[in-house]
Amino acid sequence: MKKLRFDMRDIFLTPRLALSGKKIWVQLLGLATGWLIYTVLTYIALMVNGQTLSDIWKIYHFFPYICCCAFPIAWYSWVIYGIGVLAWVIIFLLASVAVARITYKQMKGDEFFSSGDSFKYVKSMA
Repeated sequence: MKKLRFDMRDIFLTPRLALSGKKIWVQLLGLATGWLIYTVLTYIALMVNGQTLSDIWKIYHFFPYICCCAFPIAWYSWVIYGIGVLAWVIIFLLASVAVARITYKQMKGDEFFSSGDSFKYVKSMA
């Protein structure tokens, strides 16, 4: 296990622990998956509300949202939108757990703990 001193000398260890391509990739996968689910569900919520796909695309492009719309939104569209936001938050948190597991294994000395193993760990927890 890497010896932490809990003083100023640990500051130089943190970039090496944090800036790993493996961890950045795992977090990027979590963010991209959450964004994709959020976007699809938000587009569905807006289409169920009566907007056309081309109108939604002209207004929002790659990041649709329901807040601050100029037109009234039905309650069921808000529910679909809320499910999308909740899914994105949950996926982000699960990806953060996977990154934390990689960091934990790295501090224990296992530099070859893979991102697939961390996803398996998260799946076994859920």
